[in-house]
Amino acid sequence: MHMTDLIEKKKQGQTLTQEELHFIVHGYTAGDIPDYQMSALMMAIYFRGMTPEETAQLTIEMEHSGDVVDLSPLGEHTADKHSTGGVGDKTSLVLCPMVAACGGKMAKMSGRGLGHTGGTIDKLESFPGFSTAMTPEKFLENAENVGFVIAGQTANLAPADKKMYALRDVTATVDSIPLITASIPLIVSSIMAKKLASGARTIVLDVKTGSGAFMETEESAFELARQMVSVGKHAGRNMAAVVTDMDQPLGFAVGNALEVKEAISVLRGADVPDLRELCLVLGTNILVRSGLAETEEEARARLEKSIESGAALDKLAAMVRAQGGDPAAVYDTSLLPQAPVVHTVKAPCDGYIAAMEAKDIGLVSMHLGGGRATKEDVIDLSALYLKIYFIGMPMTMLYNFSSALLRAVGDTKRPLYCLAAAGIINVVLNLVFVIGFSMSVAGVALATIISETVSACLVTAMLVREKGALHLDLHKLGFHAGALKQILLIGLPAGLQSTVFSLSNVVIQSAINSFGSTVVAGSSASSNLEGFVYTAMNAFAQAAVTFTSQNMGARKYHNLDRVMRNCLLCAVVTGILLGGGAALAGRQLLHFYSSDEAVIAAGYERLWIICGTYLLCGIMDTLASSLRGLGYSVLPMVVSLIGSCLLRLVWIATIFQLNRTPFMLYISYPISWVLTASVHLICLLVVRRKLQKKGQNLQAA
Repeated sequence: MHMTDLIEKKKQGQTLTQEELHFIVHGYTAGDIPDYQMSALMMAIYFRGMTPEETAQLTIEMEHSGDVVDLSPLGEHTADKHSTGGVGDKTSLVLCPMVAACGGKMAKMSGRGLGHTGGTIDKLESFPGFSTAMTPEKFLENAENVGFVIAGQTANLAPADKKMYALRDVTATVDSIPLITASIPLIVSSIMAKKLASGARTIVLDVKTGSGAFMETEESAFELARQMVSVGKHAGRNMAAVVTDMDQPLGFAVGNALEVKEAISVLRGADVPDLRELCLVLGTNILVRSGLAETEEEARARLEKSIESGAALDKLAAMVRAQGGDPAAVYDTSLLPQAPVVHTVKAPCDGYIAAMEAKDIGLVSMHLGGGRATKEDVIDLSALYLKIYFIGMPMTMLYNFSSALLRAVGDTKRPLYCLAAAGIINVVLNLVFVIGFSMSVAGVALATIISETVSACLVTAMLVREKGALHLDLHKLGFHAGALKQILLIGLPAGLQSTVFSLSNVVIQSAINSFGSTVVAGSSASSNLEGFVYTAMNAFAQAAVTFTSQNMGARKYHNLDRVMRNCLLCAVVTGILLGGGAALAGRQLLHFYSSDEAVIAAGYERLWIICGTYLLCGIMDTLASSLRGLGYSVLPMVVSLIGSCLLRLVWIATIFQLNRTPFMLYISYPISWVLTASVHLICLLVVRRKLQKKGQNLQAA
């Protein structure tokens, strides 16, 4: 079976079989089918459509492309709502607390805004400290105790949808009815595949139509609603759909924090007619179809009472508290984020607003920070940072070169002072550029290169003022062929080693990314803590290469053993104290980076493995540095590349594939450290034996 044949088949308007759809969905999810081929198929489906049978089968395949949530512990009254996306659509913030106050269980997974429509997750993060990432156990616990929970979609819940929707968004195929129905989210969250995978027994759909919706005509909106209801019923769910107007924004507010405030005002009884009425209609359908009310009249009355009594507002506060946010902001909306600039636009004359372009208003909100323009926004910011950061690379290299000269003669304090000064400058400039001038990522990058320039200039100025062999005469700068050759022979192996290490880390990070945002966040937090331990241990590895080379140059071979023993001892003690301490207090330390328990748990799984065995890395680096200090730069490079890089890559390609868990990935680190350190030790013993003979010969002479 070949993807080109399937593209051609759909291009001719033929029907794809169950086996072919399985091949497409699972092949694309696994990365075997490239984006350009999937884009071609999407466009063919866009123009040729799909039969009801194809749509249903595509939905099933996407539903089972990853995890399926089991909500059975919550009973029979589990419900979910999906909106196809609109401007100012904050119905979940009103509807879910109302239904929960009436005894329902709303277990909802939502998404972020994309394009001109807002995302529920973005809105909820307006609450200080609020987190939408959580373990499956916590998800069920919150739904049971509070009555509703709104979490971000996990990476492995219908992962095919995540990839396909992001691709459709940048190939102008979002508004294809078959694709929307099968791949779920239009923008806010998932429709059928993710909704089915989310496990709710009752699903109510809010299909938008109008200028601010993807389905601009009522005909297309009703057709979309019918197909989604049909697929849901086929899967055994209680289904209902309403088609609602999006020719103008829903309510009066557009923008994350503003919409939160308006939703709270409705729960307090404020008169926002269209928003209130829509939530009552959706809630009525949920209560009746989930068996919580016998008639629509009863259901509506109970929902209205939940607002009048304040029970719904209290449910919202309970949900915010349960997910790490500040519930005080529910009762005092002044605690929510405020716009730094407010501009009032006054009408030039009296009259009435005849119409407004909802889409244009949504686009304005997006450009002001209310959503993402494309799936690549984060990548674009990273690219911007790197472009600016690389400008400062010559200064970084100059600092490293100049400080290395000072350290070579035993002066380790002055480079440290320069680096500390640069760190302080970096922090101050970050505050100035990011907070003061709102420069965001560009400000962070600019602060970095300025601080690096300062440290480079300070260390270089020290060399200019230095007397003796280290004196730097800027007028006599030039190349010396013999010295350059020697430098390259020593420096290139170490540089090549670092490069290969970085490339292998890219592969490892890619494997970590496959576990989703929670594991990525936890791994990143753990990595930051590991950096403190590694820096402390690596200082003794640097001391080993410095003092070993000094004694070699002075032909004091009798000091070499003492240098290696002392450096090894210091590295081991540091690894035990700092690494062991980090492992023991890992959960507490990780709270500095995140308040989300799922992220902390994911980070701790890495932290106790890495930091708990970090002394092995210290031993490995110290032994390798001792070899370099003896003049053997190629040997430790080869050993390190094979032991630390190649071994980990082979591990990922073989053992990790048999058991794809974070633990099985992280355990490759201590295993590679043990093996690499053992080989370094053997090499060092062989080299030392040669040097002992050389020392005896010199003494005899």
